[in-house]
Amino acid sequence: MKKHICVLITTLISFSALPVLAYKQVSCAMHFHSTFSNSGRLSLEEIVIKARNLGISVVIPTDHDLEKVEYGVWPLRKIIKKTVQRNSVFLIGTDKYLDEINRLQQKYPDTVIIPGVESSPYYYWTGNPLKKNMVLHRMHKHLTVIGLNKVKQYRELPISGNPGAGKFDPILLWPCVPLLAGLLIKRKFFRISLITLSCLFFVYNFPFTTYPFSNYINENESPYQYLIDYVNSQGALTFWSHPEARNWKEPYNAGNVSLESPPYPEAILNTRNYTGFAYFWEGANTIGAPGGYWDKTLIQYCNGEREKPVWANSELDYITDGMQNNYLNLNKNILLVKELSQAQALEALKNGRFYMVSKNKPGYFEPVMENFTVKSGASRSTFGEKLVYKGKVKIFFTISTSDKKNHNMKIEFIENGRAIKNLSVKSPSNVAFEFNPSAKCSYCRIELETDNSTKLVTNPVFLYNE
Repeated sequence: MKKHICVLITTLISFSALPVLAYKQVSCAMHFHSTFSNSGRLSLEEIVIKARNLGISVVIPTDHDLEKVEYGVWPLRKIIKKTVQRNSVFLIGTDKYLDEINRLQQKYPDTVIIPGVESSPYYYWTGNPLKKNMVLHRMHKHLTVIGLNKVKQYRELPISGNPGAGKFDPILLWPCVPLLAGLLIKRKFFRISLITLSCLFFVYNFPFTTYPFSNYINENESPYQYLIDYVNSQGALTFWSHPEARNWKEPYNAGNVSLESPPYPEAILNTRNYTGFAYFWEGANTIGAPGGYWDKTLIQYCNGEREKPVWANSELDYITDGMQNNYLNLNKNILLVKELSQAQALEALKNGRFYMVSKNKPGYFEPVMENFTVKSGASRSTFGEKLVYKGKVKIFFTISTSDKKNHNMKIEFIENGRAIKNLSVKSPSNVAFEFNPSAKCSYCRIELETDNSTKLVTNPVFLYNE
């Protein structure tokens, strides 16, 4: 068994003199709800101004795309039905939402504003309205969609309740057959009856579209995978939002209907090709802990069982300052970009070229990680990248804090889902760690906690043996 060699904590000039990839770090905050959402309190512009005042360079609003629930009585679900709809991007107008984001981008050119939505792609019903035991399932199982910037892309978003998600189905033209037959019948009563019924069903089937999933059976992960695949086809990003949020693990009575939306950490394993998941706040335990579901997906990627790696991000679910103890600067993603632009920010998010910071109070200091490099021989890589190694692998980075003071920190190095070293350091420090990877294809990532419980988590670097 290969042994990890000793860890060096040093301030030697030789380490700080190592060449660094040509990236600069910018802060990115995501998942806000403005007045385009039913729960919103602030306008988009008010949120952007607050973010700018806090030094946040990339702002990603994610208002609810569509908050609409419908129950129809079989066999005339389209006629005998009850619909409840709340304020959302679709209800107010996707064109208005995108126009407002574009207006703000022009008004504040030194801040990157990327359109996004929080999506409830699917829900399903169980129970019987006559027995008053109706349960609405999974309405709060959410994906965040980032980077769609055209009205048409939203119009065709494959989510429950979106008329544009339907696809033409020629089978629904079947009333034409009895209609033609009715025209050939000589007896007036039967001819009129058949023609009338055919016309009624013809109107009922209009506009002759079907949806890929039913809201009256449990379709498991298929509707979410369908949305992920669609967003990928449009060149945009998908992140699982708050996958460990408790919501309503057991059915919660809400009048005549009960609501049930248990945590969904298993979705991380059961879906493919999404961009990532929210580590902070509600994804750090079952998913994010060493050896958890995130590490399982990364190992699957290393073993060739996944086409794409899974990245971790930091989101807010922000409405206004203080609501649920949430503030605009508590959770950030620190992106490595060549320049401050929407294209570069999206590329960093897509490729995992960032780390995350989460703190408990808005006035707390934040850890700052710089010069992060994973090195073997002449090869160097950073977050989200691949390193072809030969022999030992060295990790270097500088750690300091936003208040420029000395603070105690605990650092955990994780390789292939296993903590391989724990360190205690005092900032500011240059940190160097050298080890032998445990597999031909491996990965390493870092978790850090400060003396005020602020946390920093990096995305992985993948290691391939030469």
